[in-house]
Formats: sequence, structure tokens, C-alpha cells
Amino acid sequence: MFKRKKLLPEVPIYIMMGGVGENFGGVTSVALHRSSVFAELDDRPIGFLTTSANHAADPSGRARELKAEGRLAENVYIRNAWNDLASMPDDDLSALSSGVEDPESEVPNLLPYEDEAEAVRTNDEGKILQVDRFRADGSRFISDRRDARIPGVLGGRLVTAFRRDGSVAQQWTGTRFVYHAWLDWLTQGETSIFIVDSANVAVPMIEYRRSHAVVVHPLHTGHTVGSEPPGFTLSKSTYPKYSKLDSFDLVTALTESHASELRAEGIASDNLVSLSNMSASEPVKKIEPRRRTSGVMLARLADQKRIDHAIEAVGLANRESLDPITLDIYGEGELRPALESQISELNLDDHVRLKGYAPSAREKFGEASFSVLSSLYEGQGLVLLESMANGCIPISYDIRYGPSDVITHGVDGFLVPDGDVGQLAATIQRVALMDSAELMKMRKAAVKRSRAFLPRSITKLWGEVLKEALEAKQPVRTVRGTVEVVTCALKDESVEVRVDFKGNGSWPDWAKLVWTQRNGTGYGRVPARVHQDDGAYQISATLPLATFAPLENGTIDFWIDVKVEGNPLRMRIKKAGDRLPVREGRFELYATKHKSLSLRVINAGTV
Repeated sequence: MFKRKKLLPEVPIYIMMGGVGENFGGVTSVALHRSSVFAELDDRPIGFLTTSANHAADPSGRARELKAEGRLAENVYIRNAWNDLASMPDDDLSALSSGVEDPESEVPNLLPYEDEAEAVRTNDEGKILQVDRFRADGSRFISDRRDARIPGVLGGRLVTAFRRDGSVAQQWTGTRFVYHAWLDWLTQGETSIFIVDSANVAVPMIEYRRSHAVVVHPLHTGHTVGSEPPGFTLSKSTYPKYSKLDSFDLVTALTESHASELRAEGIASDNLVSLSNMSASEPVKKIEPRRRTSGVMLARLADQKRIDHAIEAVGLANRESLDPITLDIYGEGELRPALESQISELNLDDHVRLKGYAPSAREKFGEASFSVLSSLYEGQGLVLLESMANGCIPISYDIRYGPSDVITHGVDGFLVPDGDVGQLAATIQRVALMDSAELMKMRKAAVKRSRAFLPRSITKLWGEVLKEALEAKQPVRTVRGTVEVVTCALKDESVEVRVDFKGNGSWPDWAKLVWTQRNGTGYGRVPARVHQDDGAYQISATLPLATFAPLENGTIDFWIDVKVEGNPLRMRIKKAGDRLPVREGRFELYATKHKSLSLRVINAGTV
């Protein structure tokens, strides 16, 4: 009997999330499904790692619950950082990688144990200043101070781990260092892959650079503000990671359109690939009959999903329909009261139903005629794949990423101009009025299209890119360097810069000129040329001033990014020189008081 060839690299693979609550959204669903598919197709254990203290109590019990619901494969286990710290032997706790060179032997103001898993201290405004966590036997294992600089004043963090006898085992100046120490303990230097799905967990993982660890970050959402066009401002929530994507060994974008934008803007470099989500539903072999006017929607009840648009559209569609058009919405969230009011005000109680969270909600795609995606933005829209796999015709706003990469308009689904509620209503009505033959043709086309996203096909692609990432991994070392201005000018409506680069490494793999908006989230990069002049490394780049046209006023700071033997480094451009400032129209290139290179953008009304 032949042994089936493994699809994935034969090293430990871990999926990382903050936690898995009772009600969870699309990213958690994707992570759970992928971990299960990996485990089942390769017949191997997969670790699902969580970092939230709120999910520390019983990760094994949570895994059993998810398996009972059919959400997690038997070969997937869940571990939590804080749960492991609580159960870790004292010797292991003491041997964790240190965050503080000389840990304090005595920690003041510890909170008393009162038969609870944690004790909390807050200030007068209710903000948390300290959390102490306890083992089942009552011994303290963590004291997390958030007022480490001045007692009683929020600021400065010190996390202390304790042995069972109450003595200090280790200290760190932030939870990210706790997570790093935990992962070092977990892997013991063994080559491992970490797929960090959570955006919140990705930020502390930016600094987890180890020679034995390949850190992968799938991008589940776009990088700019809402549905704004690309090219200037990152969203506040995505700025910390999108401005440091080079620190990951591999970054995956769900669609080629998103990947292309990231490359065009210089945000991503040679570590970016396009890799789609996989469908969580097997394509149906037989398309069951269904009422053509029945719709379904799976979404969190949150602003991003614009569920109010879908509700309004169903109301408009029903004005012209002889048969009642219905929409069942599965999901929970903070907008439930507002959406209930909207349904009532529009007299749609018989047409729109908020069904709440249901683990089996995706099965409803097999019963509904159409699905609705009205989001402001999505990474790809997993619900589109699940809808199509069940012969449920997707009706989606044509937002920037996802829908147009999946749906062929009028063939296997419908694309509606973004935000156009009237057109959304008209398209829902169109499906409700289509004849049976035309509907069946579209349903079959949708099922056929979904086969491109089958788990085995996508897992095979994952295996290929992970193997390439392992092969490309270079030893991690600290790269140091400086860049100093040789020439800088405003010329031909561009910023032209040439700098000397001095560092402790070899010739850079590549270089980019970086700009960041001071007191804002504007960010971008352009390719730079590395060359030698009189034996010295020099880096040259040109940046169009039109890049900053969206900015009414403000300050732009300039940096140089390089990658040296696989290790990234960002350096502020120094020694801007005495020839500055120089000005062209609204733009003034100048040296800061520390002689760093910056650009001042002046309000057009004051020019």
C-alpha cells in the first residue's frame, strides 16, 4: 500500500489567534477550518494557539466543544499562553527567555487571593492598573502591572511570573515578550511554522524573529481606511502591521487585486504571495429545490457589514414583488437593537429575521435562493465561497477586494455598485423573478466556480509556499546601520534623495525610500537603487510630490528600509545638511532640529 504524499512541510505547524469565544466571526472561522483541513488531509496534529487571558481557563475543554459542534478536527489541539504558564513546572518557568536582565526579587503591592482566578486593581476612572492571576491551588503565577512607572498612574508595564512558593521566576516589560518566551518554550528550538491569523496577535509577532521560526501572516482585511482608494492612508488599526510587513517571513493576501495594490504602493516586498481562502463547504452534488425569494446572510451585526443596507434593500424589493422576499440574518453583535428597530420601522418583521449566532448557519446556504454581502470592506468574503458551493446565488457589493475575484457578474452571481441600495434591491428582485431554468443555470455555474477553492487545492498551494518560505529562511541576526544625506532636492515635482549607507552587514538584498505621516497613518514606499561610489554603499530614490496631494497640511518623515541577508532594517535619514530648506509650491523639504530629513506640506490657502 502506497503512503500518501504529504501536502505540507513535515515540521510543527501552529495557527495563532487571540481566542475562540462562544460567538466568533469570519477570521476565527477561517483559522479553525484551515487548521482542521491541514490536520485531516495530512493526518497530522496541528496546534491552535491562543494568547488571550480571557480564554485561558480550559483550552482543552473548548477544543472538545468545537469538535462536538463539528468545527474542529480531532487532530487539532488548543493551547493558551496563560494556561501553559499556570501549569508549567517551576524549573521551566524560571528558564523562560528573559525580558528583564535583572528581575526584582520582591514585587510590591501584590493583590490577595480571594478564591477567584484573578484579582483586579483599577483607578478611579475604572481603568485597569493591575491584574494578578492564580493557579487552581491558590498560588499566584502572574502579576501584570500597568502602572509600573508611577504607582497609581497608568503607564509602564511589568509582567512578573511566580513559582509555586511565591518567589519571582521571571519578568517582562510587556505581554509580547511573554508570548515570545512561551513560543520559545513550546518549540525548544525546533523548526516550526506559525500562521498568525489574528491581526491583534500579528502586532506582537512582528518582533518574534527566530532562526527556527517561520512566521506567516495572512491578511484578512484591506489596508486603507474603509473603502477609500489606495495610495495614502492606512487605517489606524492596520498601521502597526502594514508598516512592518517585512518583519514576517511570509505574508499572504487573499486576492491578487489586494496583492497588486500592496506591491504597487511598496508596502509589501518579496515576502508577499496571493493565496485564497478555502471553501468551508464541499460543492453540492445535487442542487436541492428552494423558494426563489428566500435569502440568507451570515455576518456579525457590526458597522463594517452594513446590514442596514441589506434590510433596506429587502424592503424596497418587496414593494414590487408579488411573492414575499425574505432574508434570514445569522450573527450577533452590538447593532442588534438598532437593526431590530429598523426592521420594525420598515414593517419588515415578516420579511427580515435576525436569527442570532448558530454553529450550523452555513447549512442555510443549501436552503436559500440567494445570499447578500453588503460589507464596507472584506479580505475576500468567505461567505461567497460557501454560498456558491451550495448553489445559493451570491449578490454582493463590488467592494475592492474579493467579490470580483470570485464572482463573474451575471454568470455565477451578481456584483452591485458599492453602496447602491437601490441597485441591491433591484438585483434581489431580479433573482426573485428569474425563471427556473435560468436560476438553475446560475446555481450550477456557482457550484462549478466554488470548486476552484476546494480545501485540497488550496492546501496544496499552502504547502508549496510554506516549503519555499522554509527554504528561504536565513539565520536571524541583528542588523545595524545608518543612512546620511549625500544630496536631496525638490526637482521636477519630485523628492530626489541620495544617501550613504553604513552597516554591519553585506550588500543589501534591496532598499526602499519610506515616508511616514507624522501624527497620522499615512505611509508608503518606493523602490530605491543600491550602488557603490568610492567604495561606499549609496542608496538613491525619487518620490513624486503628487503622492502627498491628499494631505492638506502636515509633516512627512523619510526613512530607508533595507533587507540584509533576509533581515529587515529601517533607518531614519540623518544629516540632512545646510542646503535646506528648499520649497516648491506647497512642499518644503527641511532638516529637523536633529538634522533628520522631513517634508512640510503647506495648506494651499497659505501658499
